[in-house]
Amino acid sequence: MPNFFSRLFLLIFSMFILSGCSPEEDKTAKEVDVVVIFFDAIYNQKDLNKVLAVSSIKLQQKIKKYRTLSNFSRRLLQLSFDSVTIATQKSAIQVIDNYNEQATITVMLTGPRNDRVYKDVRRVNVIKQGNIWLVDEILAD
Repeated sequence: MPNFFSRLFLLIFSMFILSGCSPEEDKTAKEVDVVVIFFDAIYNQKDLNKVLAVSSIKLQQKIKKYRTLSNFSRRLLQLSFDSVTIATQKSAIQVIDNYNEQATITVMLTGPRNDRVYKDVRRVNVIKQGNIWLVDEILAD
C-alpha cells in the first residue's frame, strides 16, 4: 500500500510540474519593442551596435554617415538628452506584401538636458522583413 501512495504522489507531483510548462513563446520582438530598444540604445545605453541591429539597411547607412550616436541624435533626430524615458503608441499595421509589413509608432521621449526636463514626440516607421521588425525611418515633424 505505501508503494501505491508513493506512486500516486509522484504521478500527481509530475502532473503539477508539467502543467506549468507551456509551449515556447515567440521570442521575436514586436514593433513597439523594437522602437523602445532603438531609442534606449541611443540615449540610455549609448550602444551603436544595438541601434544598427534594429535598423533597416537604409537607416543603417544614414547612421553610419554620422559616425557617432551623439552626432546622429543631434543632427538627424535633432534631439539631445542625458538619459530618456520612452513611451510608445502604435498605429495600424499596413501589409505591403506577403513578407513585409509596415507600422508607424508614435514615441514620447522625456529626459533631462542641462538640468531641465524636455519632452518630445516623434513618429517612427518600422518595417517587418521576414519575421523581424526593423526601424526604417524617423518621420519629419
